Amino acid sequence: MRPWLMEVNISPSLNTESPLDDMIKTRLMSDTFNMIGLKLNTREGSPEREDDLLGRSSRKPVKMLEKLNANNWLEILSNEDWEILFDAVEEEYRTGHYELIFPLKNNIDKYSKYFEVDRYNNHLLWKYK
Repeated sequence: MRPWLMEVNISPSLNTESPLDDMIKTRLMSDTFNMIGLKLNTREGSPEREDDLLGRSSRKPVKMLEKLNANNWLEILSNEDWEILFDAVEEEYRTGHYELIFPLKNNIDKYSKYFEVDRYNNHLLWKYK
């Protein structure tokens, strides 16, 4: 067992008071911005962008993925589906010092029940895992 300590701070400060503090906070912010793929020219606040980020833009039924397996990915998935998967893989490469805790193959069933809405894109990513 590897116990972890997670600090939750309601109002974190990014001021630095020592070289160590500066290194830790710089790495944290750099990894965070890289992981989310922050781009200066994004159209923040547009309804289409919000729907896309929240996975609401896809209106495909989740049942479409029931027949998906390793032998028929090419026939079943659309270009939009592949874009979602490529974005997810790219995001994993940008995690920096963060560690992915969900979704993992061994915890999808355990935690997926806590999602309020059954979204196609979530199921696509879980199938991929």
